[in-house]
Amino acid sequence: MGGHMTKDERNAMIDVQLKQYEQKMFQLEMNKTAVLANGDEECAKDIEVRIEALRKAFTAVEGMKEEI
Repeated sequence: MGGHMTKDERNAMIDVQLKQYEQKMFQLEMNKTAVLANGDEECAKDIEVRIEALRKAFTAVEGMKEEI
């Protein structure tokens, strides 16, 4: 049986997850720019919804960080 994770370990995992969210948001921003360049405003709106969902997830997970 293992012990519990330390605050540092939990916060490090949160940082990794936040970085992944940032990367996904940037990738979606690039996709949005590309579809707008091709005049597909409907697809751009769908992408924006996905970006907003990631922003909310980012904020929620960031709130899980513990003070050290």
